[in-house]
Amino acid sequence: MTNDQITAACRKHGAKNVSDAAYEAMNGQRALIDALGLGSLAGLGDLHRATVLAYGLMGEDDQAADLTRAAIDAAKTGGAT
Repeated sequence: MTNDQITAACRKHGAKNVSDAAYEAMNGQRALIDALGLGSLAGLGDLHRATVLAYGLMGEDDQAADLTRAAIDAAKTGGAT
């Protein structure tokens, strides 16, 4: 899957939706990523690339929410942000 295809999905479905779907897929829940037409993203590297591209296309409010969620998730697992 190309960056252009991921970007097109972000524009069609919303960058936050694509990012959320990629994070869910990282946790083994692939239904949403498949529904968005991104089912060919395989492995953590591809899914991470999708989150990075989507983050760059998000508005400031969605970016702030994404960073907050990442910090909370990291705190739950003992990781750092």
